[in-house]
Amino acid sequence: MEDRTLTIREMYTYQQNLQAKYAEKWGEPISPAMSRNKLLWAYGEMAEAGDILKKKGVDAAMNDPGLRRAFMEEVGDVMMYLYDVLLCLGMTPEEFSDTYRAKCERNKNRW
Repeated sequence: MEDRTLTIREMYTYQQNLQAKYAEKWGEPISPAMSRNKLLWAYGEMAEAGDILKKKGVDAAMNDPGLRRAFMEEVGDVMMYLYDVLLCLGMTPEEFSDTYRAKCERNKNRW
């Protein structure tokens, strides 16, 4: 079976490409000053995903194909905005990967 999972680098690059393509239409260039807005929009998308679970239920989100897809799209929106934050702050996929791994290692030995 083919592995269709995305790497951090691929997700980062997808977001760079979207930002380049729609820079004029979206009207907010990637810059450190925009990082706060991007993070706030990620919160908004997270709330939309949470609303699906709250209003429709976890079982429905897991088992109804349409609702599952809608939930995953909201999670995808969250990820897109988080990658925008990284882009705004000049943080690289390698930097994120190293930090994420280190955090996981610390958490493994925390309790």
